[in-house]
Amino acid sequence: MQQMQDLIPIPGSYSRAYSINDSGQVVGFSNNDADAIQAVIWQNSTATPIALGTFGGDHGTAYDINNSGAVVGQAEVTPGSTDNRAFYWPGSGNIQDLGTLRADGTGLSTARGLNDLGDIVGSATNESNLQEAFIKLSGQDMKGLGSLGGSVGGLMSRAQDVNKDGQVVGYAYTSQGLMHAFLYTENDGFQDLNDLINLPEGVILARALGINDFGEIVGYTLANRAFLLTRKGASVPYLLLLD
Repeated sequence: MQQMQDLIPIPGSYSRAYSINDSGQVVGFSNNDADAIQAVIWQNSTATPIALGTFGGDHGTAYDINNSGAVVGQAEVTPGSTDNRAFYWPGSGNIQDLGTLRADGTGLSTARGLNDLGDIVGSATNESNLQEAFIKLSGQDMKGLGSLGGSVGGLMSRAQDVNKDGQVVGYAYTSQGLMHAFLYTENDGFQDLNDLINLPEGVILARALGINDFGEIVGYTLANRAFLLTRKGASVPYLLLLD
């Protein structure tokens, strides 16, 4: 049986890991001796993590890493603010500002997931000054994915993960202000995940947080119950509520 390992902070007292790739590289955050939260990568489980930097602020967080060692997350622009930008780190050098959905590039953004092709997803300020889920295909501009008709606290939708086929999952607000999980594909567009499956009475899929290359989706319901959406047989979606 494998044992849990304590990942070393830099050199503060707390840290958090969000993602690991097939090589065992881990990303997340760690506080430093000035109590600033830094986006970091642990190149192996026993090494002191490497801080990836910010865009001028104090804080940052790395949310995902792919099998090439590329990392995405968010980093602060102005010290002491919530002015964060999505970043991409290719595995060396400085982090890159991914911008926003506004034509002038202003506003806020965060990158939450990427696949092995380098496609990146998250949320960013759009021309209506709302946070909208985006996908940024490798070598292309950021593209807004849409919404379910509502927004709460300035957030319309947020993408959390993307698989090798470009299927994107996350969550969005309906016109009634309810949080619903979504699935986006290039062919079918932005869809409420609740409309794609026959759910038990009273069950609402609130957030989809991950999707693998088989199209299996995990997240949690409005009642804070973990779920796994898989396939029963060849194509029929099957929901498993996890204890």
